[in-house]
Amino acid sequence: MMCMKRTVSVGIAYIAACALLTVVLGIVLLRYNKLKNDALQRIHAIQLSRKDLIFSAEGLRKYFYEPKPDTTQSDEQDWLSYVPTYTINSDALNERHNYLPQKEEGVFRIITIGDSFTFGAFVNTADNYTERLEDLLNNQKCNAADRFEVINLGVNGYDLSYIVERFRTRGVKYNPDLVIWLVNGHNVYQVNDLIKERERAIEAALDPEVLKRFEQKGRYYVAAEKARREFIKHYGKTNVLAMQEEFLNEFSALYDGPMLFAFFTQGADEDIDALLAGYAVKRNAKTYIFKGIPDLHEVNGILPDGHPSVYGHNVIAGNVFAYLMAGNLYPCH
Repeated sequence: MMCMKRTVSVGIAYIAACALLTVVLGIVLLRYNKLKNDALQRIHAIQLSRKDLIFSAEGLRKYFYEPKPDTTQSDEQDWLSYVPTYTINSDALNERHNYLPQKEEGVFRIITIGDSFTFGAFVNTADNYTERLEDLLNNQKCNAADRFEVINLGVNGYDLSYIVERFRTRGVKYNPDLVIWLVNGHNVYQVNDLIKERERAIEAALDPEVLKRFEQKGRYYVAAEKARREFIKHYGKTNVLAMQEEFLNEFSALYDGPMLFAFFTQGADEDIDALLAGYAVKRNAKTYIFKGIPDLHEVNGILPDGHPSVYGHNVIAGNVFAYLMAGNLYPCH
């Protein structure tokens, strides 16, 4: 009888221990998944939330996306002391205003194209460089133009192919007098349709603790970096640049007016220089290359992840504005 009681007691204790272990493991797993999801959210920080995007699976650009029109989007990050807000207008642009496709008389219209640096990731809409540039231009007296409009087509994570598609779907109808592309070297060395699946696979395999160590070193986008390196190694730099040349030619078929390529002083290499110089020669319209935007690291103009801060956007706008004022692209001389 005593043996039976002892056996029952041991069995109950065993069951209780197993139940407790299950609960503990469940808690650990939940915390691990939360940590991993939080880390992956930081890796995805260059992108807007999927609920705030619209997608198109047509044509070659199978991952093409745009911000959802007529929305106000918050972009909370645990490494920011504030929550930036983007006001997306009726044409899916990160803008304070809506713009009429038909350009009014006396308006000088500029379109800016690019990725998250142009979009204004992690700063309020009013603080991105395109809005600051619009304000600077409109604060000047100009007998040749009643008003300047700077229309922002930038979107986080865009490569050159998606920049071209964005201009086709949103930009052409605005009939710009000038197009400005703020060149980020990443644009030139990636093709989203050939890189996104690999980037997602890398993200899925990332260990949260490894991610945290990378972030402590200021590297928030390790999956994108690794996928880009693998892409260049697989296709070869020459072939990648040949792809980009085709996208540039595609852009020329959409727009043949004045164009400005704006670079950071540290932002280009010889291959990018050669690509854009060759493109400039082939274009019939005036094409300008400006390499004078300061390294934002050196002027304390960056956020922890490397994107421009509010001050950084002011630096970009001020330097582009000064270049326009000094050259032949400004109509008020």
